[in-house]
Amino acid sequence: MVRLWAITRLLFLLTLANGTPVLAKKMFGNRLSRPLDRGARCLDGQPLFGASKTIRGIILSVLATVTGAYLVGLEGKIGALFGSVAMSGDLFSSFLKRRLRLTPSAERLE
Repeated sequence: MVRLWAITRLLFLLTLANGTPVLAKKMFGNRLSRPLDRGARCLDGQPLFGASKTIRGIILSVLATVTGAYLVGLEGKIGALFGSVAMSGDLFSSFLKRRLRLTPSAERLE
């Protein structure tokens, strides 16, 4: 039962980390939304990450997982770690998608 609670708390943090940028986009639209890559392009001419990966989303994701960690009885640094790792994975995924010239998921959702 203890393992189930531990897994549940970590899945909650992971969901929070990945869902917060999506909720921020719904709530704020493009306000306070700056692309993390500032429009930089790689040698292949494609964006580094794309316009949907924003500074606002990353900051809010980490802050939300820190807060969420406290809410489920974990230390804030665990939340910060989860948020940071989740956002790093998301950025890496976007980087690879841009290299493969795949459509950004933000465009598919609109």
